[in-house]
Order: sequence, then structure tokens, then C-alpha cells
Amino acid sequence: MIQFKGLVIKQCQLDGHGEQLPDIEKAAFNFSYQPIFTPDESSQFGVLFKLKLSCDSSFSIQLNALAKFQCEQALKEEFMTSHFPKINAPAIAFPYLRSFIANLMLNAGYPPLHLPSVNFVQLVEEEEARQKQKKPKRVDPAKSGKKVR
Repeated sequence: MIQFKGLVIKQCQLDGHGEQLPDIEKAAFNFSYQPIFTPDESSQFGVLFKLKLSCDSSFSIQLNALAKFQCEQALKEEFMTSHFPKINAPAIAFPYLRSFIANLMLNAGYPPLHLPSVNFVQLVEEEEARQKQKKPKRVDPAKSGKKVR
């Protein structure tokens, strides 16, 4: 069994620029995430989110958050390379991040900002396709028609 233990905000910076309320519909949203495994905590893992939001010149947010997960047993390599830490775990934690951002904006005097939904399956598939394209193709000299000395 895997249990979500919570979302910890590691770093958060909100910069408001001026008195005018931002047009939230024009906010630029950029984020990344990665599974985190630590050898000394063999039954725990996390997902580190890095988020940047900006809206015109009226506000910007930079945030790092860690979603923590606890497993009943020690994590094995098979689990660490599976889709769970790359797809399922971020999908479980992302609504908590969305809620934090909405409440942060509201408590700071801005209209609440609701982050868009994220298709983590699509993100992983796109990243895997990029990685495949980056790998250089090995050419067998015997099949290439080139003479080998």
C-alpha cells in the first residue's frame, strides 16, 4: 500500500507589481516535476514540483513543493522505474498544489488562480519520445556500405 503523506512547500515567492488586479486568464504557467528517492528512507519517496506563474507585469509566483509518499515496504528498482512515481504520484499530489496556489492568491488579495489540469500520462509519453530522439543511432559499418580498416 502507498499512502500520500502531504505536500510541503519548500520555497514560495509571490511578487505583486502595482495596485491593479491581474487578468488571471492571461497568466503564464510553467512547471516541471521529478520523482525523488533517498537511500536513507527506503520506504518513502517524493515528487518535487517546480512552478512558475506570471501575469503580464502585475504578479509572479515561484514555488517548489515536495509531495511525500510512504510505502509499506522498501522501494525496489522495479517500482522506482515504473509509471507510478512519474504519473500516478504527481496526479495524486497536483490537486493539493492547485489548492495551495488558489488560496495563496486569494489570501494575498488577488482573485483565486486555478491552475489548469495536467495530463501526466501525456507529459511522460512526450518526454520518452524526446529521449528516444536524442539517443544516437548506432550504425553497423558492415551494413552501411562503408569500408572498415
